[in-house]
Amino acid sequence: ADPVDLEKAPLNPLVAHAIVTVEDTGVGMDDATRERAFDPFFSTKGDQVGAGLGLAAVYEIAKSHNGHITLHSIPNRGSEFQVVFPLTSERSVPTEPSLPAIKLPRTQLLILLVDDEDVVRRSAGRVVRQSGHRVIFARGGEEALRIYDETQPRPDLVLMDLNMPGMTGDQAFKKLKETDPEAPVVFVSGYWDRDLERELRGMGALGFVQKPYEAATLRDAIVQAMTSQTS
Repeated sequence: ADPVDLEKAPLNPLVAHAIVTVEDTGVGMDDATRERAFDPFFSTKGDQVGAGLGLAAVYEIAKSHNGHITLHSIPNRGSEFQVVFPLTSERSVPTEPSLPAIKLPRTQLLILLVDDEDVVRRSAGRVVRQSGHRVIFARGGEEALRIYDETQPRPDLVLMDLNMPGMTGDQAFKKLKETDPEAPVVFVSGYWDRDLERELRGMGALGFVQKPYEAATLRDAIVQAMTSQTS
């Protein structure tokens, strides 16, 4: 189930479960906040640095073990999370929920997704696959250059995080353009520099996605980038 439906996730009465409960007496959440609590990077804080990865990571871990999370929260009173895992030696792969169909310039794209955060790669990769595309991953700039060069045919689009340890996204982009001037790249980042954006657009960057983002925003960026390529 999607995070917004987690309160309704049923328990199988034929299977024993382990339940971990965490609660606080903090500010709590209203309905709108609760529904987005598990979105990567979502935060109620003005500063988005490092926001949202904790709950998103818990959701991914629970999902990978065929578990689920329940969330009960009352504004100004606090929140309670229950993480539920079935006690079984078998690990099943959960079915990914379907997303609304959207028109794409091509039937299926091969997208190289570059990000040093495991949670981001999994979350964004799921959006890419649910949009009907194939996805390959790189954990940093150096690996992205190697994978792009070794992949034949070349990826149709690169989704590149801007701020990564080692070789940053803009550094990788500039090297990529040296070997393939037509390399199609969309940047995704929570740290923004408008002067750098203008420079990268001048070098051929197809778009920029600001973190935090919703799945629809990432899908739209993919469509717009590929449309600009074919127009």
